[in-house]
Amino acid sequence: MGAAASVAVVGVISMEWSASSRSALHSTPAKAVAPMSLDERLDLEFAYTSYDESCRDLYSPSYRCRRPFGHGGLHAAGFGSHRVTWVHHPAHGPDAPPMS
Repeated sequence: MGAAASVAVVGVISMEWSASSRSALHSTPAKAVAPMSLDERLDLEFAYTSYDESCRDLYSPSYRCRRPFGHGGLHAAGFGSHRVTWVHHPAHGPDAPPMS
């Protein structure tokens, strides 16, 4: 009986905060987050999209779109100063479907 009582006491967590802790938490101003640039967004898309899951619209033999299959907007490939963006040309046919 004594052991069960001590376990119950150990398992209790106090959720009381002092008045100074609460005021410090609520008085901290939120930092403004700058909007993501197109280049930053494309870098993230390229980093998290495998080749198999990418659109692969052909720009040239060296560049295929690396954005996720089914994306909206411009096609894009390359990094930094070598990045190119383009609009899909209707004569090129549909984007490549995801590989299984």
